[in-house]
Amino acid sequence: MNEPSRGLEGSESQLDDYIDPGAERRVIRKLDICIGIPIGILFLLSYLDRSNLGNAFSAGLATDLKLPANGINVSTSIFYVTYVLFEIPSAMLFKRIGARKIIPFITVMWGLCTLFTGFVTNYASLIATRLVLGAAESGFFPILSVYLSIFYRREELGQRTSYLFVSAAISGAFGGILAFGIFHMDGIGGKTGWAWLYIIEGILTTVCGFASYWVLADDFENAWYLNEDDKRIMRLRAKAAQDYQGDGEFSWSEAGTAFKDPKVWMSGLAQMFADTALFALSTFLPVIVRTFNKNYTTIIIQLLTVPIYAFASISYILVASLTDRVGKRGIVLPITALLVSVGYIILLTASNSGARYFACFLAGMMVGLNVSFLNVNNAPSLKRATAAGLQLTLGNSGGIISGQIFRSSNAPKYTLGYAVSLAFCLAAGVLYILFTLYLSGMNQARDRAQQLREGTSGEGSATQALDSGHGASVGVKGEDAQATSSLAIKVRRSFLRTGTGAEKDFGDRKLDFRYYL
Repeated sequence: MNEPSRGLEGSESQLDDYIDPGAERRVIRKLDICIGIPIGILFLLSYLDRSNLGNAFSAGLATDLKLPANGINVSTSIFYVTYVLFEIPSAMLFKRIGARKIIPFITVMWGLCTLFTGFVTNYASLIATRLVLGAAESGFFPILSVYLSIFYRREELGQRTSYLFVSAAISGAFGGILAFGIFHMDGIGGKTGWAWLYIIEGILTTVCGFASYWVLADDFENAWYLNEDDKRIMRLRAKAAQDYQGDGEFSWSEAGTAFKDPKVWMSGLAQMFADTALFALSTFLPVIVRTFNKNYTTIIIQLLTVPIYAFASISYILVASLTDRVGKRGIVLPITALLVSVGYIILLTASNSGARYFACFLAGMMVGLNVSFLNVNNAPSLKRATAAGLQLTLGNSGGIISGQIFRSSNAPKYTLGYAVSLAFCLAAGVLYILFTLYLSGMNQARDRAQQLREGTSGEGSATQALDSGHGASVGVKGEDAQATSSLAIKVRRSFLRTGTGAEKDFGDRKLDFRYYL
């Protein structure tokens, strides 16, 4: 009589854990509206505030502040110095403080910094505001990346993270249109058009930062927009992703595993190469467009940048949606890097203005899938936050380089800028391929190690068998057994090197954890 009872209890347990697909879709729609839209707006503002230097430069900032010949380059690069220095510490603070406090605080700080930039009167004060702006914005993107992973499944993250890059692209289009309107305020209140650009954008960011405190929640249990049924679904989703999320406790040793993980460094270097080209284009696009026709006015230049950013936004959405459906980021990323490289080849070699303008559309297609690619392949959440911070620290180091490659002394050909961007895009493409091959190899090794563990269950512990190499003959023979044993031992020992005690075999170090390709 006990057997049927256990079967009934098992059925009831499965029923309790059942998630209605229709109800889950409704919850995800709520998340997209109440999380996706607010953080998308904030991210748009962050890119707007950091990249409007190019718009301000085209409106006479360099002349008004009497910048030296390399002033625009230094002003661009210096932002990323403090950005890089503070990125990992800011990202790690997220685990201690919580999203509801740290995201509004960061946003208000950089909003005020942007506002004050409208009142600078010389080169030194411009450099000071750029340094503070870099420190204020430093942890924003890694925090948002990890924040999304609290609410969404691994397979849902690619598209949601891409929305942040869509926001960045829209900020370029929106920034051009906004600059077009605000530059007409030139002279009002004794302020130049570029000064009004900073003042208005700074006020807008500060207001949105304060508002975000009442919109965002630290987690789904405290989300005002979810009812009790929604939270039950979220609990079940969290339960299924427990190894991916972790227990939420802060641990220095767990955070440190990100620094020992080769895939984090591969992804980070790829991000540095890609971001160098991306940041250079987003900052200097108005300067590049000006070279197409020396008779272009500032207003025409601003308007010509809008379609480029709009196309980038559409391509981000389409590529992210495709990869979330087919789950093949490792194939898509090298292809996009190749397309971007073609754009820079055209910019290097073509003299026709139409061809060069078309090349800018290709160059703007450097999608942000690499960020979500790393996020979904790191667990638990503390390691993921640290890995995101490290990846983006390396990535944003590219911003320091990007500010130095489009020099006024190289105008109008900008051969150095295009050549460096081309080389870095190709290097990023190669690293995307190596990163994917590494994950694929680890998955195959874990498959074989798991088969070995199951095959040795009757001859002692799987751990002993894997560490010693014994039991390799169970289920496999000859050279296959030797190869399987070797791979299994490597996988097992790699886990032991990245954690001790309770951390061992946890998160992405679990033998049954599989990497997304």
